[in-house]
Amino acid sequence: MKILTFAKHVPTSAVTPRISDGHDRIEEDGLAYEVNEADRYAIEEALHQRSAHGGTVTAATVGPARAKQALHVAYAMGVDQGVHVIDETGQGSNASLAVGAAAAVARDLGPDLIFAGIQAEDDLLGQFGVALAEELDLPVVTGVIEIRIEPQGRVARVVRELGGGFKQELDVDLPCVLTIQFGIRQLRY
Repeated sequence: MKILTFAKHVPTSAVTPRISDGHDRIEEDGLAYEVNEADRYAIEEALHQRSAHGGTVTAATVGPARAKQALHVAYAMGVDQGVHVIDETGQGSNASLAVGAAAAVARDLGPDLIFAGIQAEDDLLGQFGVALAEELDLPVVTGVIEIRIEPQGRVARVVRELGGGFKQELDVDLPCVLTIQFGIRQLRY
């Protein structure tokens, strides 16, 4: 099974970011960065699925040169390979450009499963996974808290969190995009 997961490099929550003078991005001076927390859960779930079904896990990031640190974390967690699409102009903050670049990576790799965190800490929009699925014309399930793969049937049975204590169980054909909820598994380091 080929699994692709994404890792965004975001400002740490320890420092309050400032908006740039151009009002189009976060001011970079004085910021520290880390891997988006929800994406770490997506990586963890990708590694779990690899251990259960075999195959490979590729982590990808779209962003400036500093974003390679996100891949370092992914490698430390256990991914097989990493892809860095360097974006010095938008610095990973242009959602349309990031989704287009991510879709190009997915088309090149041809994964069976694509994982993304449920949302990025720097924008809290939760749009990346949904937009990526739309760009790739793949089914998407958001807020996933449990995954059972039936590789022979090319189907994933997933449970998603709806809020208010409600859950929904769905069968989705592979390949597909799944946005992973916080806490799906304990993170390894």
